[in-house]
Amino acid sequence: MKILFVTSYYTEGMGYLFNCLPKKLAELGHEVHVISSEGQIYFNQDVFKNYNKIHKRNTVSENFKIIDGVKVHRLPHFEIMKTVYLRGLWRMLRQIKPDVVHVFEIASPYILQLAIAKPFLGYKLFTSNHYVLSVFALHKNWNKFSLAKLRWLLLKKYPGYFISFFTNKCFPATNDARYVAVKYMGMPLKKCKVTPLGVDTDLFKPISNAEELKARESLRTELGYLPGDIVCIYTGRFSQGKNPLVLAKSVELLHEKGFTEYKALFIGVGEQENEIEKCPGSKILGFEPFKNLFKYFQASDIGVWPTQESTSMIDAAACGIPIIVSDQLYARERTEGNGLDYKHENFVDLSEKLLKLRDPDLRRKMGHAGSEKMKNKYSWDIIAKEREADYLLY
Repeated sequence: MKILFVTSYYTEGMGYLFNCLPKKLAELGHEVHVISSEGQIYFNQDVFKNYNKIHKRNTVSENFKIIDGVKVHRLPHFEIMKTVYLRGLWRMLRQIKPDVVHVFEIASPYILQLAIAKPFLGYKLFTSNHYVLSVFALHKNWNKFSLAKLRWLLLKKYPGYFISFFTNKCFPATNDARYVAVKYMGMPLKKCKVTPLGVDTDLFKPISNAEELKARESLRTELGYLPGDIVCIYTGRFSQGKNPLVLAKSVELLHEKGFTEYKALFIGVGEQENEIEKCPGSKILGFEPFKNLFKYFQASDIGVWPTQESTSMIDAAACGIPIIVSDQLYARERTEGNGLDYKHENFVDLSEKLLKLRDPDLRRKMGHAGSEKMKNKYSWDIIAKEREADYLLY
């Protein structure tokens, strides 16, 4: 098959749904293309300022590159209220002649382009939704009028309903993402198939030999940790929405109570950086490409994501460490048997959950359960084969 992924932005090694699924489908023998704007990840959003240290420019000049067997094309664009319209998309569609076109959201100007072009070019169109209730702020105030709601209706729900007529199947990442797709984005329930995001289990896996154990010990020493330290890791943006400061305050509280073996390791960038640095027991590393994160998960003992879902949760679980998440998350399948819930944004309760995982035998038991779950249910290899079957079926 000729499979085409279209996205509003693309950065090599980041936003790795865009990197991993195309790569795995290419490994299965398909001709895989990605079309994107010239933009880096989050290039037209305020959050891009957090990535200034990583990307000096928010756009790239290359218009074509082959990455992991995937042909990546860059097109010029313009924006409508910060949503992306791709120039020359129809020309590129006629050039590639895809059998399948897959996008990672439901409604956007470039997806309207794809929907309108579908009857003329004869491909199958698949959409996705990764908005979950924990990040969809309008959910709590949907019954009240606001400009934000009006904007959503005009740019997402009504266009999403129109696009649904041209959609073969929509792949929400979780059950609550399916709810958002249906209620707030106009996608019919019958066209939704819940399909989780995956993890590269060739890369993210538990320590299995003496050499990997030595690498773990060496990295912990390099980071300044003692053999008995319990390292609690968070990776991602240091934003108010994700609120990793809750973890820093929990470890600070544990230090005040005498449990100084607890340490918090933060990998990422964001506005909470200065506050986190002030908390005893916390260490910040800068951004790391996702391909480097496995060694930090393997060197840690507990993964903590205080508020919103993150694909890093399943990467950490695949590396064999238990995870702690907010009790307001709806995607319980990611933590059942291999993680704990804590009271949302309550750093005192989080500190108590961290103490519950002080027992190394419990951590090993839960970590093993998580790594087995990720290998058997969330591997990109498995998901790519399932997606291949979906493309043929629908």
